[in-house]
Amino acid sequence: MKDRIVLWLCEYKKIVLGKGNMMGRISKLIFSFLFALMMMLSRMIVFNGSVFGSVDENYFLPFSWSYLVLFVVAFCLSFLLLCALEWGMCKLESRRTCQTIQQKKWYFFWLFTAVLLICWMPYYLSYFPGGVYSDTFLSIGQARGGLPISNHHPVLYMLILKVFIGIGSALGQGLQFSIGLFTLAQCVVMAMVLAYFLYWMYKHGVGRAYIICVTAFFGLFSLVPYYAIAVWKDTPFSLAMFMY
Repeated sequence: MKDRIVLWLCEYKKIVLGKGNMMGRISKLIFSFLFALMMMLSRMIVFNGSVFGSVDENYFLPFSWSYLVLFVVAFCLSFLLLCALEWGMCKLESRRTCQTIQQKKWYFFWLFTAVLLICWMPYYLSYFPGGVYSDTFLSIGQARGGLPISNHHPVLYMLILKVFIGIGSALGQGLQFSIGLFTLAQCVVMAMVLAYFLYWMYKHGVGRAYIICVTAFFGLFSLVPYYAIAVWKDTPFSLAMFMY
């Protein structure tokens, strides 16, 4: 056990020092620098709640040594954390298997999908018909023909909204039902996309503990279901990029 710990520490030290991977070390240093800078500046900014506020309402606090300490701590911690994640991924990669998954094990994909949807349902029901924002109203106005089409909002997204508005009208329902139906469909699509990623991990032999942790993150971290019920173009765009 002692020899194994020493071996792990040597491997971690190699990753921290970036031996044999200079570009990787430079990338981690740049990311850590920018992250630490963001953390420091976020503490210095005074924001009154409106982006239209004057310089007397939105401004930077005077620089002090405490901000420099925050920068150094954030830089070191983020760099060491990145190295730890890289080390963990290397260990995970070395344990991967390339076994062929039988067709009958596709049920794991549907199982992952069901688990995510069950976890997200309280958000969908609580915020029905979904997160509707200023951009959403513009897209809805374009879909209903009340506003001209522009490049600011994707035409394809507007047409998809138009389809669901049409379905709601055909069923004798109003706009709230139509948007709720669209949000439900978006939740299902997002759950299937993330479930496919979980299935991909399973198919490539990733350990069960890692898959369970990722599933719990997708299902329980509140930002994910909030994204699933957000009626704006960012969600389908991000899903397309993720699948790509």
